[in-house]
Amino acid sequence: MNQKRVAMKAIESVAGDGGVREKLLATARELFYREGVRAIGVDRIVAQSGVAKTSLYRWFPSKDDLIAAFLEEEEKDRWSQWTGILHGTPVRRSSSCSRR
Repeated sequence: MNQKRVAMKAIESVAGDGGVREKLLATARELFYREGVRAIGVDRIVAQSGVAKTSLYRWFPSKDDLIAAFLEEEEKDRWSQWTGILHGTPVRRSSSCSRR
């Protein structure tokens, strides 16, 4: 695990549930799907989420880190869906999947 991820895990454990992080990711997810990753800047994500820009940069040092976290969450959601299908278990779609 790289140093950035270790630091982020430490912050998450201190900050509790990561509500701010989740709010930023949910807002980014909605905007990325609606308008595209290139069309959306961090200022727009901050404005729409109502989270301070310093909080965004605390959780995601760059837009690339935010995009990487977004993609990791999407991947987790997709694999959990496939696992549910494989085992014949209904899978509750996460908020990242409810936009469709």
